[in-house]
Amino acid sequence: MALITYDDLLTRLDDTLTGPGGEAAAATAGARATLEINWRSDQSLIDAYDAMFGGATLGHEGIVYRRVRAA
Repeated sequence: MALITYDDLLTRLDDTLTGPGGEAAAATAGARATLEINWRSDQSLIDAYDAMFGGATLGHEGIVYRRVRAA
């Protein structure tokens, strides 16, 4: 597994948006996908995450922690 820096992510994003199919990628940039049910974690782990991150300020009003439930 390689370490990816923030600059690497920005470069990849730029390549995606300016490369073939970039218009389609840009069109989905405003879309929001949310997860209401976590299929991989037990409820006790989700409860622990809720306790840690439930009221967290994550640097931007658009970046929020959303509570989910286990399957």
